[in-house]
Amino acid sequence: ARERVETAITAMERPESAPRLPSISVYTDTLDGVTAAVQAGARTVYLEVSDPGILEEAAGVCREGGADLIWKWPSITRRNFLDTATPLLPSLYEAGIHGVMVSGMGAADAVRHAEPRMTLYGAAGLNVWNHRTAAELAPLFLRCTVSPELPAADLAGFTASAGDTLELEVLVQGNVEALVTEDRLAAAVGAGRFMGLRDGRNRIFPLRCDGEGRTYIANAVETSLIDHLPRIAGMGIDAVAIDARGRGHRYAAEMTQLYRTAIDAVGRGDVHALPALKDEARRRALGGITGGHFVRGIEE
Repeated sequence: ARERVETAITAMERPESAPRLPSISVYTDTLDGVTAAVQAGARTVYLEVSDPGILEEAAGVCREGGADLIWKWPSITRRNFLDTATPLLPSLYEAGIHGVMVSGMGAADAVRHAEPRMTLYGAAGLNVWNHRTAAELAPLFLRCTVSPELPAADLAGFTASAGDTLELEVLVQGNVEALVTEDRLAAAVGAGRFMGLRDGRNRIFPLRCDGEGRTYIANAVETSLIDHLPRIAGMGIDAVAIDARGRGHRYAAEMTQLYRTAIDAVGRGDVHALPALKDEARRRALGGITGGHFVRGIEE
């Protein structure tokens, strides 16, 4: 069965003599994380903060490093947030921040009306599953993150059908968000300090608080697809993303460098370098690593 799946995926990958190598994007929530990611080779940085001063300073860091800074909005954007954030968009655009990442169409509409020059990026919350969704979103968005629940075979079919309708990004490293709660479980924890929930099996689920006070509960094991980069590149994926929010600047730097090295190896056709890089990713991961739905699919 596995051989049939592999054959199907290979048949749907784009028939190019050399794969189009994806760029690296990094999610972070600190200025130090921005600096570390850019210096390690990230070409796009999604910064989730609410302070315009930090955003403008980060834009300067990205500009000097040849990267794009994108303002990452919270997954849930209530009216209070929109009333505060949208008036900032024109001045932030002039400061060099030319993109906003959103998780819903309401937020996208708010950005478009407040500052039409802003480029829109779609987060995983948009639940982009297939080429029809991509076609619907293409007039508004430059790039969208595909659903983290897509198995490899489905993703290959999606990209083959979508073509160049929309830039597509795959989350390849990080603890994927599982739940969001309005309870301020992590709000009392100081910046830079780790907090998690331990279950009866001694697994620790990382907690992260956004600028609106909501708490995000992530999976206990990190998704890691570094050894699947040849397949991802073969599908024509435009960018791969590392979620370094809540993990500090060192994690952002080291994971970005690992993926930069892995992508370079894919470009050379040196797939034998990937197992060692996977081991390095495992050593830096929180709670171990998994291929997630990309590898095992979705249980019925």
